[in-house]
Amino acid sequence: MDSHSPSVLRHEYTLSVENTTLRVMIDPEVQPYEDEEVAMLRTHTHTYAEIFACEEGSLTLLTETDPIHLMTGDVALVPAKFHHVCVPSSGCVWRSVGVLPVRRHSRGCQNLYRNLATLCLSDTPIVRRGTPDFCTVICRH
Repeated sequence: MDSHSPSVLRHEYTLSVENTTLRVMIDPEVQPYEDEEVAMLRTHTHTYAEIFACEEGSLTLLTETDPIHLMTGDVALVPAKFHHVCVPSSGCVWRSVGVLPVRRHSRGCQNLYRNLATLCLSDTPIVRRGTPDFCTVICRH
């Protein structure tokens, strides 16, 4: 079963800070792909950025530019509207989290929205290697 299928209900959370409301979308659990499903995977986009965390094993993000290979403890942020598909290796423990900053009107605050929007709407994915604690938080909570 594909974790992005319509039958899987996502949990959605919001957090408002400064001039930003951050919407976070999490699949309740990630199901492994069956071998025949991997051959049918197609790139897609979202209106939100997507954080991929690899807690154990490896996965490959096929993107509109170059493939991104994540190993244990690696994290990637794929910007909104960026074509991608996740291909995890057998036994990989991973999770993706959707993130969408929404501007709020607020006086006398720092421009947190600008900083988050710059990350979430950038032209290229961002990869951080060697973040096992962060990956555990994303994958296990």
